[in-house]
Amino acid sequence: MDTLIVDKILLFNGFFTKCHLKLDGSEQDGSKDPKLYLAKMLLLLDSSIYLSFVKYSGLNPVPMQTLNSIMILSPTEFVVDTFGPVFFSHRSVDRRLRLTLHNTLVGKAKPGSTLLQIGNVLLPRLLGQLESHDVFATQLMVFITNAFDINDKLLLTSDWKMNDFNKTYLEFSKSRKWPSNASRNPGRRTNDVFQEYMVLALYFTTDFKRLVEELNAYRGGRYSKSGLPLIDNCKKILKTVKEMDAQEPAPKIGSTHDLTAGEYSQLVDSFAAKEYECDWLLNADEFDLQLRQPSRRWAVIFQIYVMVSFIYDLTDAKWTKVLADINAKYKKFRKPEFDAMLANDGVKSQLVEVLTEIERHYASYFPTFHRILKHVVDNTEIRWRSMKLKQFNHENLEDLKALSNDRKRKLDEHLDKEPELKAPYVYKLGTAKLSQIWSVKTGLAEIERKLADPQELLETYKDELYFVDGSLQSGEKSEELLEKQELLMWKKQRLERGLGGWLNL
Repeated sequence: MDTLIVDKILLFNGFFTKCHLKLDGSEQDGSKDPKLYLAKMLLLLDSSIYLSFVKYSGLNPVPMQTLNSIMILSPTEFVVDTFGPVFFSHRSVDRRLRLTLHNTLVGKAKPGSTLLQIGNVLLPRLLGQLESHDVFATQLMVFITNAFDINDKLLLTSDWKMNDFNKTYLEFSKSRKWPSNASRNPGRRTNDVFQEYMVLALYFTTDFKRLVEELNAYRGGRYSKSGLPLIDNCKKILKTVKEMDAQEPAPKIGSTHDLTAGEYSQLVDSFAAKEYECDWLLNADEFDLQLRQPSRRWAVIFQIYVMVSFIYDLTDAKWTKVLADINAKYKKFRKPEFDAMLANDGVKSQLVEVLTEIERHYASYFPTFHRILKHVVDNTEIRWRSMKLKQFNHENLEDLKALSNDRKRKLDEHLDKEPELKAPYVYKLGTAKLSQIWSVKTGLAEIERKLADPQELLETYKDELYFVDGSLQSGEKSEELLEKQELLMWKKQRLERGLGGWLNL
């Protein structure tokens, strides 16, 4: 007989899964003691860790598969209320580090893929239900995030990335959703601006670090023949836009008084929603059309102003404090992809010239737009920088309870409220089952009913019932009258229900 070769990982996975099923079955047969059941599950998990890392080698995926069996096959109440508090406690730090190979998992290989499977199965089932479920789900998300490198492509979170020029530029406009088919060639002036604009797009979407290094290495003087491409491109675009602005008056929007922070925010939101829609990447025809529309032309200036302001503030003095504050508050966060900081004073002065030229032009030509530029850079963009760093951090568990209180209160109110039960339709001459039988349309009676107007027939039943009730009230009582009253009452109610009147009773 040929030698049977058995995969060790598959063998041990099957062994521990079978043990878990036996333990679960034995507990279901008798009275389940939560503490005893928890002790057995932890013993099973620790046994797999011991055999995989101490007794044998090459069994790294086995303990995570055991955890997968415990969390997915066990009852949800046990996993959330009993197993979770122990597994995610401070006393289980060593256990969690062993499972995650000291937080060095890879999403495309076991045991990393097994841990991602646990999250993909449990998180959609638990989030947004109960407070205890939310707490457990958040602890599981923190556990998963810490176990992987933050750049792992298969992690449950996604990295913040700048627009990838090579993947987006397909001769399409995102705002118009179709390929450009302009029948004319763009003007030479707008075509030159388009070329300058594309250089800026390449700088900001491909190799931002190289741009900062070039700025730091620049040593040109006031009378240098070769200028900075970034500065020259911005000035050429601004010159063309100013010439086009001079050909038409600025719109009369907004007021001249000093605006509050709330009024600024409303003004920015209204402009962002109605006025400005600018794509990074356009072909020459599309860009020519964009420059000929004032609101979209100003959106180009908006982009340049924000980008130049961002580079000007990219200094150690500005960023060291931001990084230090976030690093002190959060355990793990993603730093910006660029490491270089702007340290060239000559470049800073040229950047200030670009910003000043934009501000002076629109302060006189379009004051409302000038105020929006200043507000976005001085307030919104500063908050955006911090949020860009913070979005890679874990949720604060202390704040989770407050987020769940409102949902828990609504659930309690719903459970305490008695359900509204509709009175059943039951009558002496008909039940629900008989009503279904009597609704079968057969015989000549159905043909006769079709010929009669249902509303007139209902009024006939009411009139006959009125006379029968009058006879009974006058003292004339007999078995025949009572049966006729019941029959007419039943016919009237049946017809009313068919006409929709039963719902109004």
